[in-house]
Amino acid sequence: MDELISLKNISKTYLGKVRALENLSLSLLERESLVLLGPNGAGKTTLIKIITGLLSPDSGEILVKGKKFSPGSFLQKLFGLTLQEIGLWDYLTIEETLLFTSSLYGVKSEKSHFKTAELLKDFDLETWRKRRVQTLSDGLKRRLSLACSLVHEPEILILDEPTLALDPQARALFWGYLERLLAQKKMTLVFSTHDMEEADRFGTKVAVLNKGKLIELDSPSVLKSKYGKGDEISFTCQPSVHQSFFENQPGFASFSSENGEIKLSILNGIQQIPLLMSNLKDQGIQISNLKIKPNTLEQVFLSLTGESLQKERME
Repeated sequence: MDELISLKNISKTYLGKVRALENLSLSLLERESLVLLGPNGAGKTTLIKIITGLLSPDSGEILVKGKKFSPGSFLQKLFGLTLQEIGLWDYLTIEETLLFTSSLYGVKSEKSHFKTAELLKDFDLETWRKRRVQTLSDGLKRRLSLACSLVHEPEILILDEPTLALDPQARALFWGYLERLLAQKKMTLVFSTHDMEEADRFGTKVAVLNKGKLIELDSPSVLKSKYGKGDEISFTCQPSVHQSFFENQPGFASFSSENGEIKLSILNGIQQIPLLMSNLKDQGIQISNLKIKPNTLEQVFLSLTGESLQKERME
């Protein structure tokens, strides 16, 4: 499959001294979902703005569908963009916002009205269609912002921190809309996030950025196998079992025992549970209080950068 987006040795410096991106190269195939992970200042938003033509790199080359891409290129129409700062017009209604955004993209009037009606229905916004933006909750604004990015039917959807500051219910609703959208439209997706569950849920490829550099790029499963500590499995058992018994378990990473509770870290441990249970049963060992804590991309990020994205998100 041909590369849809290709970035080659992209660098960007602000004010002549603040290096936002440094010799960054990556590629994205059609219908892939690329997640950008990194702390504040890692270069995620700068990268998104360069990919979509809102910023020019100081050096390097961008290819979209094999053609050289730069700000003002006709290729920009392939992108739908929702930035971290929700850029909506306070005094327009939801319906007016969609129609006005359509006009900015040059969508013809008849198609614009048809698409607006479709998006109002798809994103459950019909009830509020006459409400002004300034009266909307953050969740509704995020929903509307996503709808606006789709008025011209883009091939590539770009989202910068799409669920930032949303409560759990609004976040779950947004995820549902995004999942249905990707399933129906088969779009290519690029998005940045601090939310590890979100990254794991939507990303087919994860780019870890730190201080303007791309330090790792692969699928979530490969990154977790390579850098994660493994799935944590804990239980109590009778009789007690020595560490050496578990060291032969495929993917074994670590063992600890305290107050009768055994804790194991096993790579791809969730898949290994049936074999582990079978091995324990063969030894006449009974277990109880089984708990499972899946390996996460947070562990990967900690291993690669020594920082916690979850901690940073709360600060």
